[in-house]
Amino acid sequence: GLDGWTLTERLKCDAATADIPVAILSAHVMPFEKQRAIEAGCDVFLEKPCLPNQLDEALRNLLRRRAVERQ
Repeated sequence: GLDGWTLTERLKCDAATADIPVAILSAHVMPFEKQRAIEAGCDVFLEKPCLPNQLDEALRNLLRRRAVERQ
């Protein structure tokens, strides 16, 4: 019953789940909606329609960034 923004906020506010990377794939593509996702704590925001290779690239980049941050 939660939308993605609310779920992201809850994940990022909880120390046990704050480090979980969050990627949002949304048809809500107005600039204020993307900003809302970023403010909620999402790490990647992709607009629908999204090609599989775009999703793959975005997730790989996210995981690479996380690996570098942990070093």
